[in-house]
Amino acid sequence: MGPGELVVALARAIRAEVRPRLGHDRQVVGTTASGDATFALDHVAEAAAERFIGQSGLTVAVYSEDRGLVGPAGAEYLLVIDPIDGTRPAKAGLECCCVSVALARNVPGATLADVTHAAVYEIKSDRLFVAERGGGVRILEQGVSVEPAPSSRPAAAGAALSVEITGRPILPLAVALEEVIDGASLTGGVFTFASTTFALTRLVTGQLDAHLDMADRLRRDFPALDSRVRQAGRGVPIALFVYDLAAVILIAEEAGLVVTDAYGESLDAVPLTEVSLPWHRSLVAAGNAALHADLMNHLERGWRRVATFDWEADHV
Repeated sequence: MGPGELVVALARAIRAEVRPRLGHDRQVVGTTASGDATFALDHVAEAAAERFIGQSGLTVAVYSEDRGLVGPAGAEYLLVIDPIDGTRPAKAGLECCCVSVALARNVPGATLADVTHAAVYEIKSDRLFVAERGGGVRILEQGVSVEPAPSSRPAAAGAALSVEITGRPILPLAVALEEVIDGASLTGGVFTFASTTFALTRLVTGQLDAHLDMADRLRRDFPALDSRVRQAGRGVPIALFVYDLAAVILIAEEAGLVVTDAYGESLDAVPLTEVSLPWHRSLVAAGNAALHADLMNHLERGWRRVATFDWEADHV
């Protein structure tokens, strides 16, 4: 089984186990190393991944949200798996949840730039996204090939976009994003999915124009807001982690999207097996360079609003 076949087969196997359980297994049963909540449905998905890898006879190292890094150090490949990206929608039976599988050579210090193959499989819908570095992206809807269609919209005004808010402090985010949201919500649309893979693949299909996740820049640039950041995350900062990004970043970039952190910097250097605070990340993704640049301009004004906002006032 080649690397491209492996990521797809593993994603299919996990989806097959999880899909009948959508809308069930809602209880919180633990906390991941990154501080996120673990639900009973996550255990179903992790067990499916472990079972597939064990039965395949393949010697691979695996890094996943719940179990961290397991497997032999000398393995040829490293798999980075988020068996359910979007567990909150999944346990509610909603469609915005995906299996995410990325593969890289198992070399010391492997980063997002080393991911060579990726698969994202929507759990409720039969839609599969597959990418190989340098080989483009394929979309299969019920087995039928569909072409990527990133947005050509050049400006944020009237855009259809998604914003991540899960575990993020909503008031500072609203201040930072006020200009973007007010300019887009009525004539475009503003959505939140609680799944980075689902959100970014909507940009690949052209259903959305952009996606924003601002939490990590908020934490880095405004330490006075640390208590709000930690309160929203049940005591720890919540942001984007590598298992959220590993597969979908390759898919997004191979589809021609522009993807950076909230400073406009590349995500290539993020290690594939690290979720400690220095490696939390933010995200600005857009269907094209002009829209990305316009969003960054709006966001810079948003950060200035956050800097001058009176956070000690009675109304906050």
